[in-house]
Amino acid sequence: MTKQSFVRLLLAVLCIAPFISQSLMDLAWALLVLTMIVLYVLAKKSAGDISWRPQRIGVEAIWIVWIAIVAIGFIANGKINADFVQRTLEVFGVVYLVYAIAAGLNYLKLELSRIVQFVLIFMAIQSIASIAMYLIQGEERLRGLILNSMTYAHDVGIVFLFLATLFLCDWKNLLAVNSRRWLWLGSLAVIGLSLLLALTRGVWIEVGVALLIVAFLLSWRVGLVVSASLVASVVTLLLIWPKFRNRVFFVFDFEKNYDSERIILWKTNWAIFKDHVFVGTGYGENTKLLGQYYQSLGYSADQFISHAHNQYLHILAGTGVLGLLFYLAMHLFFIVLAYRLFKSAPANSLRKYVALGIFAAQVGFAVGGLTESNFEHAKVRMVLFLFWGLLVYLKQNPLVGAGSKDSLAG
Repeated sequence: MTKQSFVRLLLAVLCIAPFISQSLMDLAWALLVLTMIVLYVLAKKSAGDISWRPQRIGVEAIWIVWIAIVAIGFIANGKINADFVQRTLEVFGVVYLVYAIAAGLNYLKLELSRIVQFVLIFMAIQSIASIAMYLIQGEERLRGLILNSMTYAHDVGIVFLFLATLFLCDWKNLLAVNSRRWLWLGSLAVIGLSLLLALTRGVWIEVGVALLIVAFLLSWRVGLVVSASLVASVVTLLLIWPKFRNRVFFVFDFEKNYDSERIILWKTNWAIFKDHVFVGTGYGENTKLLGQYYQSLGYSADQFISHAHNQYLHILAGTGVLGLLFYLAMHLFFIVLAYRLFKSAPANSLRKYVALGIFAAQVGFAVGGLTESNFEHAKVRMVLFLFWGLLVYLKQNPLVGAGSKDSLAG
């Protein structure tokens, strides 16, 4: 196996692992980071080509300050322990993983059309397998190959947004080619169906909101068509699918639904934040304080213990105002970068479509964080990093995907 083939294999495995196995994902990213370091050292020693090496992205100052705030939060609360090491390495992982993914893509100089095709076909296959498992096992909610409905839905939701945006950008050309028409329509249908069967309302909301935003960015006509389609779809599902209807209206059943537990989590984390305003309790340590705060706030001792089920509140309680500001700055940097690449790319180019697709995925991730601590799911975080790495690849290679050869319908 050549070096290029090995890097290609690692990137492919890293793309599929978040939907299959945590262990496989951890092995893939560790090998990718190690491989890119070794390749760089070997190339430099032999005076070979190192133009693919990791380059400055522009977000480094934000990353450094955010990592420092996370570390200071633990130190200020006297919690220099294993969790301190783990959490600091986790946030540092944002840096080295994005660099490694971008370096791998630069090393291979992959065509965007091949990347998109790989993602589309894999997502269709895993969705079909997940739906089959759901039907055979008679599950209440589709859990995917990773056997977790919430993580699966947030994983698939942002990738669905990426692919659906590409389709919205180039639907005329895609529908004009018979083989592409059925590939795209069939794939989006099974991926979307798997999202519906996961019964995760927060992801339904994030997909709807992000699709509307990108549709109106494309044009008012596309925005109005997508708006009408979403309304018609929701009304139809409410009328013909009892499980969907029950899931939507379950929010109003205050005696049975678990949203009341989520509200208690929000209130308790807010109370934790008020006692640790600037640098928080230590990233993730707010979860360990829930029992103590439940008692002081008069809640039941056996109340649900979990992350905050709101990413921004979870970061706020764990890292304080300063941590939240730099966490938001990090995400905003990549959202703005995607939008700028979309605006600057040649009209009707795959580069333009992919940039907007990554923008949609990030907007969806941001909306999803309102009802779930989605950055705390390692698999969901990895999907986001893959999009960030692809975005950096586009930024560092202005000609990638800019020509007519690199197209969806070709």
